[in-house]
Amino acid sequence: MKNNEQFKTEDLILAATLITFGYKLVDLVPNEDKHRPNLFFIFVDELSIKKTVQEFHQGKLTVEPRKFAYEWKTLKYRLHNFKEDAEG
Repeated sequence: MKNNEQFKTEDLILAATLITFGYKLVDLVPNEDKHRPNLFFIFVDELSIKKTVQEFHQGKLTVEPRKFAYEWKTLKYRLHNFKEDAEG
């Protein structure tokens, strides 16, 4: 996948929201900046994703709470496992 076909974010809440809205998470990638040890959530950069991200930051989105909570917990679990695997 070419870089211009990807949308990436370090924001766990935004990532959970995008998954809740049906966007496809394709990878978790470590941030190479040693001062910011977070991971990037990599999504397929569909035409509508930028509009959804903008609406997220403007507080215009409404999500189904249980689905969002499930996706958020799932991402936290994946992050924890990713960090454990990286540490050894």
